[in-house]
Amino acid sequence: NRRARRLLRQLTGAIGDDWSVSVQDDVAEVGAGALPLTKIPTRVVSVRSTRMSATEIEQRFRDQQPPVLGRIQQDSFLLDLRMVQDHELPEVVQAFRRVCG
Repeated sequence: NRRARRLLRQLTGAIGDDWSVSVQDDVAEVGAGALPLTKIPTRVVSVRSTRMSATEIEQRFRDQQPPVLGRIQQDSFLLDLRMVQDHELPEVVQAFRRVCG
């Protein structure tokens, strides 16, 4: 996903040493409620910190204006950039700088 790679480039040097941000393969689940019907391959930005939990990270991103919504999986906050439009990327970069800076 080119947006994920572009985000990582823009974050170089902008986040603290106690943060880990990477791009990884994942699947998005599409369907109704608790029973997803289809899985779509995707790439996500994974965010971890040595000083706060994934739940705290998720809450800080959710509290941004505008909110940045993701999900938690295996102690990481995951952001699927398929859900972010190109014109929204600068706002996401600013949210990362406020949360992870």
